[in-house]
Amino acid sequence: MIEPENQWTGEEDAGETVTAIDPSPDVLRETAFGSPIDAARIERVRIVRARDGGQLRTVITGSKPVRTIAYPSSRYQCIRYGEATTECLRLPAEELCPRTVEALAQPMRIEALVDGRWLSTVIDAAAVYANGDAALIECKRDWSLFKTRSGVTQTVLAKLGAKCLGMRYDRYVLVHAGSETRCTNVDEVQACRFVDVPDSLVAATSTLLAGGSASLLTVAGVLSDDYHVGRARAFALMARRVIEIDLESPLGPSSECRSTPATSSFMPTLAAA
Repeated sequence: MIEPENQWTGEEDAGETVTAIDPSPDVLRETAFGSPIDAARIERVRIVRARDGGQLRTVITGSKPVRTIAYPSSRYQCIRYGEATTECLRLPAEELCPRTVEALAQPMRIEALVDGRWLSTVIDAAAVYANGDAALIECKRDWSLFKTRSGVTQTVLAKLGAKCLGMRYDRYVLVHAGSETRCTNVDEVQACRFVDVPDSLVAATSTLLAGGSASLLTVAGVLSDDYHVGRARAFALMARRVIEIDLESPLGPSSECRSTPATSSFMPTLAAA
């Protein structure tokens, strides 16, 4: 029996676009292998997105006793929604990730008609990375939750969608948030994400780091005569993917700052996925 959160009526919403996909038998067998879903019984597969290209799910209903988040993003210029502790920690961390070029929370729903019944899962996140990879991402508190019947079904549907879209399927669990030091640093840096930085200072910082890494004290000195103002501006530039600051050690004047990774010569987009 599939748990209720994986069931779907197959009805469409006016704000959604539906794309039917036709996976090959090999793809169906590969993604359903080891799961309670018989690949031969998958009749139809659909990918459902928001018509405006944004988040599919933007209302957190509070129907489950879990934390929720509506995170205003400086990098992506939108409100990003999520629920449960793992997503609540992941969204601010992704705001600072130097490898992430494009990201979207709750980007799509994957539906499959199996034995006359629609199964579905809303993907937690999608991302495009500097190396040109694109991924669908599922978040759980720990690995064991991927092994429940519901978790296995979600995995099959997510893998199926990723395979058909030419994307990776990634899993993210709470331990990926990192050490307490890293989480503290993420919280401190992302809090400055909306600090204004004049374009001339952005250019000056990029020029400085093009020659190699520098300390936070040095970068802050380029951004302002006041260390604390310069520090806040440096943090804002990390949110905008201009610089990368070492978050693994306690933040201080000696923290290492460097340029963000160069992007691949071919970059996919989530809109085209």
